[in-house]
Amino acid sequence: MSKPYRPFYDHDDPKPRVPGEIYKFEIEVHPAAHRFEAGNRIRLEIVNGDSQMTDRGWTHSYHPSKLGADTIFHDAGHPSRLLLPIIPVAKKGNPP
Repeated sequence: MSKPYRPFYDHDDPKPRVPGEIYKFEIEVHPAAHRFEAGNRIRLEIVNGDSQMTDRGWTHSYHPSKLGADTIFHDAGHPSRLLLPIIPVAKKGNPP
């Protein structure tokens, strides 16, 4: 069911993660519409817990005993990236 820019994980066969082991995850950024001007910046936050933003619409419950720690590797051997589509702006009277 995965598609480019839209990874799908069925979670049918969960496996524990081994501490110290490095794993690759592809995570979909949900669609949004923002227009960025030259010089604008964006920030990507990666968290390992629930928040008011992520709790909306989810049916799992959060409990303070569910603690964890994450390490994000970002170097030449473990490159990270954020892919965002670029949608051209239509000029007045012309479709994009």
